[in-house]
Amino acid sequence: MGKGETKLDIERLIDAMFHGVWREALGAGLRANPSKRPPGPHEELIVSTLGVRGERSLDVRLECPHSTAMALAAAFLRKPTHELAHDELQSVVDEFANILAGNLKGALPGRNELRSGGAGARHSAGAVLRDGVRRELEFGGWPCVLLVSVARDGA
Repeated sequence: MGKGETKLDIERLIDAMFHGVWREALGAGLRANPSKRPPGPHEELIVSTLGVRGERSLDVRLECPHSTAMALAAAFLRKPTHELAHDELQSVVDEFANILAGNLKGALPGRNELRSGGAGARHSAGAVLRDGVRRELEFGGWPCVLLVSVARDGA
């Protein structure tokens, strides 16, 4: 992956930071998914991508099925799901991506900063990024996908 990074190192960082984010989600009142059904193959994805730039340059992309984004937004905003607007779903997924990328940034050596977008923003939803790590994660049975890849934009 470059500059001493390995997929295993990135996977360990993802696992460690995800547990912290999960505790934050629990603190926000996220209820466990009672059905634990996987999202439908055509379910809309709510996507957020951030770049980590510095000694290590990575793209961090969070993809949440609409149902997961609804559950997260309802818990964070303390609103019933039928009152949520699409921009609120996007804002909550953006916040989760920011938390995940911020934790990753803090775990990397050297001085690093977060940037919105990132090279990964050019990839379509569900893409497997080259030279990256794709992790299927769950917030209490609510699935999402986290992709972390070496940045290609040279920024």
